[in-house]
Amino acid sequence: MGLRVLAGLLWLGLVVEAFGFAPAATPGTGAMIWKMLSLQTQGIEPWVFAIFNSLGIAPMVYACLLLPEPKQSKVPAWPFVGLSFFLGAFGLFPYLMLRHPPASDESENTARALSFWQRLSESKILAGFLLAGGLALMGYGLLQGDVQAFAQAWKTNQLVHIMSLDFTVLALVCPWLIRQDWKRRGGFHTGLWLLTWIPVVGGAIYLLLRPSTPAPE
Repeated sequence: MGLRVLAGLLWLGLVVEAFGFAPAATPGTGAMIWKMLSLQTQGIEPWVFAIFNSLGIAPMVYACLLLPEPKQSKVPAWPFVGLSFFLGAFGLFPYLMLRHPPASDESENTARALSFWQRLSESKILAGFLLAGGLALMGYGLLQGDVQAFAQAWKTNQLVHIMSLDFTVLALVCPWLIRQDWKRRGGFHTGLWLLTWIPVVGGAIYLLLRPSTPAPE
């Protein structure tokens, strides 16, 4: 199955679930969001806190994958990348459905000057911060979280229900996008690629290790 088809099917399923089957709107959602944005953990189930804040890291990983790509279509990536910071996969996946992946043949990828945002997306320092943040959040969830309490929140809380599904589909698609990016840059390794299936953390590991885009001579 191609990445465009996979993204389309997951996006459609996410929309149908969110608008057709998710729990009803939950009172106090705004206050809950503000607490998690301001990194207040009191009264918030740790897995809920970890997943919500990971949805700030996941779009950064996608931005670092998509922004440096050679342009193969008239549809720019940046508007959809920007939307993903607010809407997650709802805003990003339409681009993946329209996107034409760059050629994987290294001979077709000539060195080119990168914009400021493209250079930033290639930064190993940024990748290190993303990895540290992902590890901290996943560690917090694993060490402090209660799976049963999270499952109950998923069943009854609209925000938790939708954001958890959003997090899941972002995590499922990211390794396939990494595979394309890695093959385009060269040096793809199947064993190391399996690490990228670790949600959030795997994508950051790849960004830290991937070959950089060649600078123009």
